[in-house]
Amino acid sequence: MDSKFLILLGMFVSTLLLIQGAYYYYLSVKGIPEEKINRRLVMHCGNFSNEQVMSILRREQDGHIATRFKNLLPRLDNLITQSGLTISTFQISMIMLLLGFATFIISTLLLGIHGLSSVAIGVVVGAAIPLFYLKFKARLRMRHFSRQLPDALDLIVRSLKAGHPINAAMSLVANEMADPIGSEFGLVVDEMTYGNDLREALTNLAERVRHPDIRYMVVTIEIQHATGGNLAEVLEGLAAIMRGRVRMFARIRSLSAEGRFSAYIVSALPFIVFLGLSVLSPKYFLGVSNDDLYWPMLIGALCQLMMGNYIMFKLVNFKV
Repeated sequence: MDSKFLILLGMFVSTLLLIQGAYYYYLSVKGIPEEKINRRLVMHCGNFSNEQVMSILRREQDGHIATRFKNLLPRLDNLITQSGLTISTFQISMIMLLLGFATFIISTLLLGIHGLSSVAIGVVVGAAIPLFYLKFKARLRMRHFSRQLPDALDLIVRSLKAGHPINAAMSLVANEMADPIGSEFGLVVDEMTYGNDLREALTNLAERVRHPDIRYMVVTIEIQHATGGNLAEVLEGLAAIMRGRVRMFARIRSLSAEGRFSAYIVSALPFIVFLGLSVLSPKYFLGVSNDDLYWPMLIGALCQLMMGNYIMFKLVNFKV
């Protein structure tokens, strides 16, 4: 079969998968406005039933293929859940495959890279870009949780002191607070409404979010639920501790801002120099691009740059 036909067929399939991936991504984030309202309430105000809302937010994946991918890639599935996206593991896998194939085509046709090098570049790019994006979204969402959780606990404490049960206190958080904590507490309330007990619903919350402060809260409520005591007083003290940790984390980020900014500059500088030389003197790199050591040395330099970035960011990021 003609190789040009295979290339054109691959480009057509890649374009089709790209359009489908963009459509599914749009569906996954649609209806999440940057307002003081969470997406669970947005969906409840729309044409979604309670069962549909729970299924979307819990990322219950229909179909045999989607379930198989979820079971085969549990760590990827947990990362998607932490990021707050409702896209399935199968769809993310297809996006990775699309990016890898598109990178392989570009490196083969435009850059002239052939053989295992182009395949390796396609595999690395196809896997790295979605994973970096998911980790960025998950890290950003965890920061929002850290900021919102003390306020949510204060709201629960005030509700408990007013004489409301824990279910009503959590429902108040679900209806009054924005995402991500509003929708997550809403799921806890919905699960208890449909028959789960408090301990099981809170365990599901900890498994979805995987945030240490959430686990502290869950353990505190479970211990109080088993032994008794003044839950409002315990949660009030826990909220004060969490708020202090948030302030300490913000102080550490401000003190390490210079190091992080230096890391950004050092990371971007090689690419800026490369683009500048390519524009000002196009023949600067073309004279050695046909050398056998050109691509191995370039890939090695990129790997060393990534390792240096990893070390620098480890030095300026601390756990509180």
